[in-house]
Amino acid sequence: MHAPKNWYDHLEIENGQIVRILTAEWWHKNHPEDVYSCDVYKESDSGESWEQNLYCSVWGGHCVAFPGLPYNDRSYWYYNPDIAGLEGWRKRSRRSSVGYSDCVTDADIDFVCQLYPSFKYLANKFDIQSKAELISTIELWVNHRELEILLAAGYEKIGFNKTFWRMSEKNRKETCRFIRNNPLCLNLNLKEIRAAMRSENPSLCAEYFHYVSSWYRPDKKYPYSVSISFEDFKYIKKARKKFVSTYEEEESAMKQLVDLYRDYLCMLQRSDHASEDEYWHYPSNLTEFHDRLVEEERIKEEARRMQEAKEEEKRLREQKKAIKRIEKKFAEINKSIDGYSIFVTSDYDEWQKQAKALHQCICACGYYQGTADGNYTIVFIQKEGKPIATAQIYQNGTIGQFYADETDRNNCKPSEEVSAALDKWMAQVPKSKFKKAKPRQRKSAKKEVAA
Repeated sequence: MHAPKNWYDHLEIENGQIVRILTAEWWHKNHPEDVYSCDVYKESDSGESWEQNLYCSVWGGHCVAFPGLPYNDRSYWYYNPDIAGLEGWRKRSRRSSVGYSDCVTDADIDFVCQLYPSFKYLANKFDIQSKAELISTIELWVNHRELEILLAAGYEKIGFNKTFWRMSEKNRKETCRFIRNNPLCLNLNLKEIRAAMRSENPSLCAEYFHYVSSWYRPDKKYPYSVSISFEDFKYIKKARKKFVSTYEEEESAMKQLVDLYRDYLCMLQRSDHASEDEYWHYPSNLTEFHDRLVEEERIKEEARRMQEAKEEEKRLREQKKAIKRIEKKFAEINKSIDGYSIFVTSDYDEWQKQAKALHQCICACGYYQGTADGNYTIVFIQKEGKPIATAQIYQNGTIGQFYADETDRNNCKPSEEVSAALDKWMAQVPKSKFKKAKPRQRKSAKKEVAA
């Protein structure tokens, strides 16, 4: 069995029915001229379907036993030398996820109309995308010719719903009558329409389903926002009298109000106010309360940023103190080697100068913190105050990263002269200088140990 490299489908007429036949194609990557193809799946406009040589793969897709090819069962990782043959069609339930369905062409429509001339109206009026969708539409149309009447009235949502056609004729008529009396239901699905019909206030419930997206309702639990209940929608209808919209159309104004209330509920959940309290959940003036919560969030965000800035400043001070202690360890080492200045510094401005001049990430990628923690030591090499190279020295005294200007990552190694100067500087530095210092004990802790 092999995973097909390509899928394509076409239409035929068999036994007085339109049949969609899906073909799988495979070729060896080393011999692309040898193409193997096999019809693996077909479905008719009566709702029946068949398959042959088609198997589910372990990756959730499909594989095919191409006639004339050895089986290649990858699910068990062994090679079976048996040659596949044509198995013959066998009935199965209809599949919608086999391979890929080609787009519908004008030739396909003309082909269908050879058998069903009156299907031309439906095909011209509605855009049918794929052959799989075409065969499904023909099935509905063949079994329910009144589908044309529904589609002409604009009832597409229920017209293409197979559950609708399984309902009794009485229920179908009641549903259509309800949609005619409540035009907002045209964009609702069948489940929503039937729920509105069973409610105490059908018209208001239909309006609720129309304006409040399914993603945000309690039954969907949309994870990135809040749910607007039917009771909430009753409040929104009352709030519409006081709400001044930027839109003149009622449809757009209501959608704007729903979005405003949803945003208000999101902020209310994040606030310190009791979100279930009627005073806050159903404010007397939605716009004023919304602006009030926006201001509260702005103040909180400003306070949070100030706190983060203070913590960042404190962290940098502690880092600087730690690197200053490291800097003192190298104070006695000769910094001037062959005209180059080689040194360790705690001055963060100097770090930024080095990073900017050499296009390095020593500031952006946490090397300052790493040096403060004693994981390694960053050594600067400059000449007459101009950054030349940067070296990373590990605790055991070995050189890690050692780069000059990193504008060109493929050509940023320091020159031999710079490397020689660093080697001379390293020769006069004891390896113990690079080791991580033990944490300093507080005086109170020393007294406790002495006691």
